[in-house]
Amino acid sequence: MRTTFEYQLTESEGLAALKFNNARLLRRSQNRAITGLFSFLAFVVWFGLAYSITIFASASSSQNVAWLFLLLAAAVIVPTVSRLVLNRALLRNVVNESGALEARRAIHIEASGLRFSEPNSESFVAWNGIHGIEELSGQILIYLNKVSFVSIPDSAFSSREERAEFLTELRKHVTSPDSPSDAIYAEGMAARASGHERGRQAWLNLPNNLWQGLRLSLFLRPNPTALRMSWTQLVALAALGLAPSLIEGLLRIGPSGSFSWYALPGALFALPVMVLAAWALALAAGRPRRTLALVIAFLSLVIFIDIAQIAISSVPDSIPFSILPRHWSYLTYYLPSLWIVLAVAVGSVRLLGIHKRQWLTAAVITVLTVGAPLSLVSRDGELWVAPYDEAAQAERQREHMALAAEDTFYLQPKLLERELAALKPGRKGMPNLYFLGVAGYSSQDVFMKEVQSVSKLFMERFDTAGHSAMLINNAKTVTEIPIASTTSLSASLTRIAEIMDRNEDILFLYLTSHGSKDHKFSLSFWPMQFNTLDPKRLREILDKSGIKHRVVVISACYAGGFIDALKNDNTLVIAAAAPDKNSFGCSNESDFTYFGKAYFDEALRKTYSFVDAFEMAKPVIAERERKEDYAGSNPQIFVGENIRQRLDEFARAKQAAASRAIVHTVAIDPRDR
Repeated sequence: MRTTFEYQLTESEGLAALKFNNARLLRRSQNRAITGLFSFLAFVVWFGLAYSITIFASASSSQNVAWLFLLLAAAVIVPTVSRLVLNRALLRNVVNESGALEARRAIHIEASGLRFSEPNSESFVAWNGIHGIEELSGQILIYLNKVSFVSIPDSAFSSREERAEFLTELRKHVTSPDSPSDAIYAEGMAARASGHERGRQAWLNLPNNLWQGLRLSLFLRPNPTALRMSWTQLVALAALGLAPSLIEGLLRIGPSGSFSWYALPGALFALPVMVLAAWALALAAGRPRRTLALVIAFLSLVIFIDIAQIAISSVPDSIPFSILPRHWSYLTYYLPSLWIVLAVAVGSVRLLGIHKRQWLTAAVITVLTVGAPLSLVSRDGELWVAPYDEAAQAERQREHMALAAEDTFYLQPKLLERELAALKPGRKGMPNLYFLGVAGYSSQDVFMKEVQSVSKLFMERFDTAGHSAMLINNAKTVTEIPIASTTSLSASLTRIAEIMDRNEDILFLYLTSHGSKDHKFSLSFWPMQFNTLDPKRLREILDKSGIKHRVVVISACYAGGFIDALKNDNTLVIAAAAPDKNSFGCSNESDFTYFGKAYFDEALRKTYSFVDAFEMAKPVIAERERKEDYAGSNPQIFVGENIRQRLDEFARAKQAAASRAIVHTVAIDPRDR
């Protein structure tokens, strides 16, 4: 092995050595544990204050809450960032002004000690004068006393093997509390040798680990020797990891709630994930003895990321990500898992001193052992849940089993018969409009509300009283309105065809539900299994009925896939979305989808033309989708040549009738009324 090694420090290496030395000196302070404990308590107090203010303020306007959130974040981020920037600037000045970067240096191994040489000076340190040896990522620090040190960068060695030989040679001669550099593992061995941590010592060690976990979660360089590793610490951190979810539930629900044992496996899922990741990373780095320390570090950082996740999710949905496009804000759901993966990867590199050549390996291991499990298994279980509401549960069960009840099941044929029996023939000598509304998806009320609203609109505006029928899948109407299925749809169209004048009258068929990429219209009402309604099947049902003049409007995702199958000269087909696009607004609380609101509730109240209403509604829908940061649904239309002329005549007749009604109303003396 060589006995002389030449080197020259870079600025980044000098900064890293000074930061490590500062952390080492702080760690040796007798009040370090107490300082860490008070720092952690201060953080808890700040978080509790910020959380409480945010909860109380959420009742006010979103803009006020947004400003409050930003102010609270700035109150923590600005001082922290400024402190880090000033510290880094100070250290950089120390490094540059000390002359440590000006010239090449050399270290010589001699029989009695080490000789350090510079261009204008030379010094010698006997073996017994060396206080300790520390390993830092990319450097070896040789301590001449508790404060002073000499940094030897990895660039002084020709290979990793030569670096290892150099360390072995030093350790043969140097014996101190700081050697070997795996001091954290010596502490862990000592803890196991003495049995386990007890009483006050365990409580004092916990803040040390939490402080390092906080630094790791913020991607700050940790102090490996500050970690206290023992099985007691591992169990304590695993238990403490349950606290954020538990406290959030207590604040939100209050003492009337109860602990949910069913959510416990999900809440503890991080424990086996971090054990697996620590074992794989330590093994790949050739340092299996560091596994326990890595597990403790990883569990510590997860606690703070969970706290941040709860703090963000407790504010209204539009805050603080309202400034982001909607498709970006969806990524916030995966942000905590991504944060954990990055923090674990960076932390493992720093704690294990992994060389740059192995960073990719560490990243792959982290993605496989941490990222993949967290993306497949949810950790969002609530540990503190609201008290069991027997009445509410009974109501949910009743709705869930609404169609499965024996009375309801046998009532369905009678409901369909009654609905179709109410249809009446139209007036002779003029075109009549027949309306059939189909709400296909039972689990969301918006489709039911939309069909009911459109049916009412057509009765008021297009005289469809006695010419209107509805098929609805929903627990709220299951005993009043027949369910929507391919069978009931076919029967309804057949009945309409029987009583209408097929040469004069017009069918308006409106279908609203969810749709699939393979262009299937959803007919869903648990526990029934309905036949598939796709473009081909709908065309067959319409053709079989014999209805000639058709207006078919389909409000569903990918509804444009129905147009080619349905179009002919006597048909107007309108789809709420292109064949490869989603439509929007399927919120359970809404009365209309985006398409239904723009087309029926707005455009058709201004015109009697179904084609003109589409042209009026299309830009309105596009503008709303743009404001909500949705990809455009791009509604589609096809107008057959024959149906265009008939619909124009129908619209003119309705407009003329409406004008006569207005004139007649104005002509009546108010006293006569």
